[in-house]
Amino acid sequence: MIKFGKRVNYRPLMISLVLSLLPGFIVSMTLNKVGGLILGVAIFLISFIGYYFRILPVLFNYWEVGNGYVQYIDLNSNSERFKALLLPFSIHAKTIDFNSIKSVTIQGNLSESEEMPMAIPYSGYLAVITAVLSIIHNPVDITFILTDGTVVTVSAARDLAYGKDKAIEKLEETFDQMSVAKIKVIDQTNHKVKLI
Repeated sequence: MIKFGKRVNYRPLMISLVLSLLPGFIVSMTLNKVGGLILGVAIFLISFIGYYFRILPVLFNYWEVGNGYVQYIDLNSNSERFKALLLPFSIHAKTIDFNSIKSVTIQGNLSESEEMPMAIPYSGYLAVITAVLSIIHNPVDITFILTDGTVVTVSAARDLAYGKDKAIEKLEETFDQMSVAKIKVIDQTNHKVKLI
């Protein structure tokens, strides 16, 4: 089984709670309880809804390729995003059988995508934001066109940001499996790496 991306977990909820509880608690202890509560709720909503809700499909774009199938987590609808943020382990992967895939297209620029250096020695903020920026600025999308006309798009950008050579190896293995299954593979990347 070849896995791409990262499954959604409780981390966004926990980070949002910690970010909101600490300032809210400090304000409620020093000034007043209502002000602390309002500040805590405001920070939670900004973090949870303003950031994580909007960027969830980018940070947690999980999919895998097994023997004759592709499974993916669909986080494109608002209801699925809320469900994933509040109850991440209740989200189930959707399965596409190789027989129902008409073609697969890979788009992006693999030659210019850069691995992100470890930024933790400098700051925790940089460690979080550099990988996110790399994923956003270097999109690598894999689009499956199904025989019924459905279009499913997943991403390999996260894997490329955290380990380019390993990600390209996994992509090569994925497209080898699809070529053997007689699925038309369309390469629209700008790279020097042989994928298939």
